[in-house]
Amino acid sequence: FFFQAEDGIRDSSVTGVQTCALPICSLVVAPNFGGTQPDFGFRVSKVEVLPDHVVASGPTDQLAQTSTIDTDRIDLTGMRESHDFNVQLVPPKGLSLTRNRRVRVRVTIESATPKGPFGP
Repeated sequence: FFFQAEDGIRDSSVTGVQTCALPICSLVVAPNFGGTQPDFGFRVSKVEVLPDHVVASGPTDQLAQTSTIDTDRIDLTGMRESHDFNVQLVPPKGLSLTRNRRVRVRVTIESATPKGPFGP
């Protein structure tokens, strides 16, 4: 765990700065495809997530039990070509994100039919 210091109000007449230490943790982004699949004869060959980690804050005990964060559902139904999705993150209850609330998920889709001497 890390601690993030949030600066308090600064004023020339103030001799100190009030800070608040918040426990934070890096979470791996997990794209949620909800069981959907590309069109028949096509398959997902690669998934890239940018950024692939985000920082969340919240109660220490909850952060200790959490390693991933889901995206909103991404529907691949009927897809035949690669696509970039800009999707919202869904933080677990009680945690909040310190920055990124959206990520880009690049899904590479290709034909499931083998290419070469025996394929098209």
